[in-house]
Amino acid sequence: MTKSSHFAYLDESYYTTDHDFGAISLISFPACIKENLEAKINPIISQFPSEYKWSSFKSNRYFERSKQIFNILFDLATRGCLRIDSIIWQTNDPRYPRNQTNTGDKLSVLYYLRLRDTMSKRWGQNTSWSINIDEQRQMDWDELKDYIDYASSRLYTSTILGDQYDLEWLRNNPFKYSVEEIQPVISEAEPFVQIADIFAGAAAYSHNESSRLLEWLAYDAPQHPPDGVFQRPLSLDVLEPMSLTRREINRFKFIKYIQDCCKSEVYQVSLRTKKGFHTFCADSPINFFYSGCEK
Repeated sequence: MTKSSHFAYLDESYYTTDHDFGAISLISFPACIKENLEAKINPIISQFPSEYKWSSFKSNRYFERSKQIFNILFDLATRGCLRIDSIIWQTNDPRYPRNQTNTGDKLSVLYYLRLRDTMSKRWGQNTSWSINIDEQRQMDWDELKDYIDYASSRLYTSTILGDQYDLEWLRNNPFKYSVEEIQPVISEAEPFVQIADIFAGAAAYSHNESSRLLEWLAYDAPQHPPDGVFQRPLSLDVLEPMSLTRREINRFKFIKYIQDCCKSEVYQVSLRTKKGFHTFCADSPINFFYSGCEK
């Protein structure tokens, strides 16, 4: 097996829930930085008492450690050494039936879309990849490999983005990468998959809770009292106080922190336009692609 030039780590969030939006996030970087990156990331991950994941993101300690991890990743991203690419979809989108039985097929296509664009458009020519994905019982790993290799690109006639999108992509993007391995991994044993879960969770959550998130952002109180009641400026006392749980506050703070960092580098990451994360320049190394309908 040829030694991989790049690594990719993926996980999904809110895929099997009743929420309106789900997401997949992909962290990718060249193999040459893997050892040093692990040396920085793993000591922070090891401080969590259990697996680092979005469903456990509740406390201020979680927020502070997540900031530490994001700062490491963001520094590499600004230097062109790392990417975080996410795709957010609407589960009631007619192009993506919620109750369709072939959920494994749909998940394969969603993973394929994120991997395909990142590997072919963002890292240049002639890359070879080791792909590591959170273990999914409903996934057909051979089918995903076929999709990525184009061996069966005509076995399905459309993606959630439509026939023309896929055919146009095939015309404009010649084969310029190889996949050395697709490895299903147990997320508890792979820190980078755990981090992908955090970003997938934040991406989907920003859309699922957009009304409350945007209201919080509009007033952005610097302090929240222990009872979780959001304190508005005096000029807005006529409005009812916004009651937030600690989990909501810390998740909102993390989402805002990501956007603020991206603003500092003009990465065109928006929360308001699509009522949740969306990046208007896909070349940005922090890239959230909202594929759903207009809200």
